[in-house]
Parts: sequence; structure tokens; C-alpha cells
Amino acid sequence: MVRHALEDARAERRISVYHLVELVRMKDFARADGQPMKLNNRIRPGLARVMAHDYPETAPFIELRCAACDGMV
Repeated sequence: MVRHALEDARAERRISVYHLVELVRMKDFARADGQPMKLNNRIRPGLARVMAHDYPETAPFIELRCAACDGMV
């Protein structure tokens, strides 16, 4: 996920967190108990903020809107 975001940032393309989440969903990840991993859409706003914080070069290419994870809703 990070690799794709960094590639988009280097190419000065908008980063779609929705697309990044869909890339993860296409992989066959399993939880520790062997069950398939599920990724809820509610994680996207927080994921966008973590990505922008941990990889500042991606921040100009990620659109951040007001979300519940900001503590303002």
C-alpha cells in the first residue's frame, strides 16, 4: 500500500486511499486465527491521515476531509 502511494506521489498523481484499500482487499491475507482478513471502509479517513503523517511526501496528494477520526464529529 505504501509503495503504491509513494509511487503516485513521485509521479505527482493524486493518491486514492479508496484504491489503496481495494489493493489490500485483492490480497489473500489471513488473521492469526486463520480466518480471512476483512477491511472496513471506516478505516480510510484514519489511514489517509496516518499515510500523510508517516510519509509527508504523500500529503500534498491526499485529500483530507473532516472525519470522525478528527474528533470533530
